[in-house]
Amino acid sequence: MKFGWRPDMPDHRDLRVTFEKVDAPSHITKKSEGEKEIIDLRPLNGGFPIFDQGHLGSCTANALAAAFHFTLHKMTVENHKDFADFTPSRLFIYYNERLVEGSVNQDAGAMIRDGIKTMSKVGVCPESVWKYDDQHDFFKKQPDDKAYELAQKCRVMGYARVAQDLSQFKACLKNGYPFVFGFAVLSSFQTAEVARTGKMVMPQATDQQLGGHAVCAVGYDDFQQCFIVRNSWGEGWGDKGYFYMPYEYMCHPALASDFWAINWVEGFKNTSSLSEGKMTIGGAPRHPNVVSLNMRTNMKFGWRPDMPDHRDQTVTFNK
Repeated sequence: MKFGWRPDMPDHRDLRVTFEKVDAPSHITKKSEGEKEIIDLRPLNGGFPIFDQGHLGSCTANALAAAFHFTLHKMTVENHKDFADFTPSRLFIYYNERLVEGSVNQDAGAMIRDGIKTMSKVGVCPESVWKYDDQHDFFKKQPDDKAYELAQKCRVMGYARVAQDLSQFKACLKNGYPFVFGFAVLSSFQTAEVARTGKMVMPQATDQQLGGHAVCAVGYDDFQQCFIVRNSWGEGWGDKGYFYMPYEYMCHPALASDFWAINWVEGFKNTSSLSEGKMTIGGAPRHPNVVSLNMRTNMKFGWRPDMPDHRDQTVTFNK
């Protein structure tokens, strides 16, 4: 299986979102007993099929395309039926995020932030116009003018980081927003049992770290103490393409990071307006066009953020 997530570089301009507690609507509440509940956004995606990234390390593009589609479907159900069948072009996203990172000729994976910013700057075209092809080095090819022209009609206009906090993850999902994130893939995740059931386990003593993978959280289960997560390895993997990540795993900074939510797509009514008091946005002012789709700099540096690793030793000094 291919991965492809690279941790975001630090950026003081990132907007951060704080969600307030809300009562989830009945159509996303599968079960509720006292303080425990199951919230599941899968019914909101309109039967949208699970992606399969195939032989490319394009997991960030696949996860962002899934989150984009959830938001688009949510915002088009009442007023814009013509976009209900829109499938975001994953290869369009993957090319443009690598263009920002200067790696268009490599299957190098990408950072989630770069992907979401390109979806804000240039948008995303339909996959019918720029098809997904994981063979023959097609991923190196720049999308044509028609693809970029159509992409301008569908752009991400509202997005922010979600704090790595259990209550914030739950509140985000209860507000109806899936979120994209990256996690460290360990050898215990790459087993026949997980591939069959989708039930992920906490790190084992014998685990080896295999890489970083980006996915999309779409719900949670208080009874099983896990998040419902959409993968991009096809519907034949896990529980029809989904898996179940323990709360403890997602909340551990040495195992997961870079949590992003999309709440608004250009040209569509925002059915859950920020003015309703459900969330608070903080951070530096941002205009949708702040990112330039060029290589960041001609200067040479060399530092890349560490991948999360649960084996890291942490030291505490006394005075």
